[in-house]
Amino acid sequence: MPKLPCEQLQKYLELFHSWDKDGDHVLSIEDLKLSYQRDDSPIIVDLMYDVSMNRTVMNPSRFIAWIKTKGTPAIDHDHEIEDRLRQEFDKVDADLSGTIDSLELLDLMHRLGHTYADHDFAKSMILSEDHNGDGLLQFSEFKKLMADRIGLY
Repeated sequence: MPKLPCEQLQKYLELFHSWDKDGDHVLSIEDLKLSYQRDDSPIIVDLMYDVSMNRTVMNPSRFIAWIKTKGTPAIDHDHEIEDRLRQEFDKVDADLSGTIDSLELLDLMHRLGHTYADHDFAKSMILSEDHNGDGLLQFSEFKKLMADRIGLY
């Protein structure tokens, strides 16, 4: 089995822990179903199938072994997109608050050439993804907005 570079191994462990919804250090079918609701990555579907067929759970070691045997293009692609989105989010977050307000979103839209957008339009876009009701976009909400509106992922 090929050895994974340290940086890649770290990414996969971070992914494992992001999917471990109950924090018990194993991926159960329940963890994967919850993860799939937020991220419909094909790799989750494959993993759900293997976990359910083997009637087992997946600990970090087994997950890494599974990754090595299955290959990782979907995960690598998703992480690459997420890394780029994080960089863009950080650029847009002009006040470094960790959130994006409607003025920051409007600035992004204008930089992308959407000159028709006004402040009310930016507010409505935030409202469409603002799940905690604070009137701001957290990174997860920004990522979902980009996926829904721009077709990333």
